[in-house]
Amino acid sequence: NAFENLTDFELDMSSMIETAVNFEDTMVRAGAICGVFGEDLKPLEELARKLGATTRYSATEVAQAMAEMGQQGFTLEEIMSSVEGVLHLATIGNLDLARSSEIVTNTLNAYGMEASESTSLIDTLAQTSVKSGTNVEQLAQALENCSATAGALGISVEDTATALGLMGDNFIKSGKAGTSLN
Repeated sequence: NAFENLTDFELDMSSMIETAVNFEDTMVRAGAICGVFGEDLKPLEELARKLGATTRYSATEVAQAMAEMGQQGFTLEEIMSSVEGVLHLATIGNLDLARSSEIVTNTLNAYGMEASESTSLIDTLAQTSVKSGTNVEQLAQALENCSATAGALGISVEDTATALGLMGDNFIKSGKAGTSLN
């Protein structure tokens, strides 16, 4: 084994270097997706480090969520203004950050909402999950089946979430709730 003769200190250093490289790689990917490089990437990197230091998520996980948001069409400014909410939703829903960002971005897109409305959306999803018989993942699965239709018909995400929450209270959950509502 290549690591047999390494001291604990050397193993710790190796692990720290690997963590730093993973973070940098993920930040470069997030920046490339958003079309920002070099010094223009610094604010995003600083935010990822800050949130990595002040939340239960690592800076690399935050950077991965940022990359996911960028893949869904969020601009640098939109990511910076809404990533904290994505972390909040992930915590409430016991989700990984990539899934949380996917839920937020896909729901915004389905309803034709702007990224600036992500805080309101996240509050709606969080409140529905804690006040009804459904959790964030079940709510997301339901929205996957009905949000495009609801959005096209002009039914608000708040009204849709309320209906799905009531269905969850009656043991109609996840995709079944979304399909029924659709």
